Amino acid sequence: MAFFVEQDDKQMQKRKIFPQLTILSAGVFANIITALLFFVLMIGFFQVSYAPAGIVFTDYTYSVFPAFVMQNATITNEILKVDGLNLTRIEIENKSYFASEEMISLKTNSSANSTLIGLYQDQPAIRNTIRGAIIQINNASINNRSDFENILSDMKPGDNITLVTKFKQGTNKTLITYEFALGEDYTNESKPVIGTASLMLKSATLKGFFYKMMNFFRDPTINYEPRYNEELTIFIYNLLWWIVLISISVGLSNMLPAFVFDGGRFWYLTVLGITGHKKLAERVFKVFTFLLLAVFALLMTLWVVGMFF
Repeated sequence: MAFFVEQDDKQMQKRKIFPQLTILSAGVFANIITALLFFVLMIGFFQVSYAPAGIVFTDYTYSVFPAFVMQNATITNEILKVDGLNLTRIEIENKSYFASEEMISLKTNSSANSTLIGLYQDQPAIRNTIRGAIIQINNASINNRSDFENILSDMKPGDNITLVTKFKQGTNKTLITYEFALGEDYTNESKPVIGTASLMLKSATLKGFFYKMMNFFRDPTINYEPRYNEELTIFIYNLLWWIVLISISVGLSNMLPAFVFDGGRFWYLTVLGITGHKKLAERVFKVFTFLLLAVFALLMTLWVVGMFF
């Protein structure tokens, strides 16, 4: 995954530019090939060693409104505590919602505008503070979203159900049982709902794009469990994952245009090959090295400052 080769610089400099570029890029090429190889192995291992075992959610169902609607909302005295956050029940257009203290403050804010806000719908999930992966409804196993939707399709709002979730906290797993009546969809009163929602990272962000690209083979709404020895399966999967990340990181780092990396020499030779001017290539090489080191110094400074302030 990472090797150091002490090359003969004098022999290298006797070569033409393109052969030198080829030699300098060989390490990065090997890192990328290694990353791709282990990424394929990781996907194959995942398909063989993991099975769907429940559906996951990241939030409770909410509705979006312009901020000014809070001025016409009816505030009640009912307080619901969810994960340390106090939510107040309010009514808007004969429907019940839960709002945070920040949203409640808009009630007396005459400058509230059309900025969009989110209000939690008054549904069973938030009222019962459901958490964990949903694995069972009325003794029927839930492995994926199709199972979940098929079971609810045979029910109606107000039907009583027993729901079981698997909550993970570190290495500990706890089965939690909930009993409640199904709610009704705020846009379709004949449709039963529990009140859970899954918010996915948008691919418009770099983090979202990277996460989606690296996990395209996994359904983000499904909870996967090892088929066999759990500890060994997780260890092997994480090992393959880290080999992929380390190989990519080493390859990309080695191509940075600074003097300590092969990328510095690669950049120098590229500029030299394009311009044909050695002094100009050296000047550009030094400027980019300085800028890169300055960026690193700035990042380290911000990191240190962030630790104390």
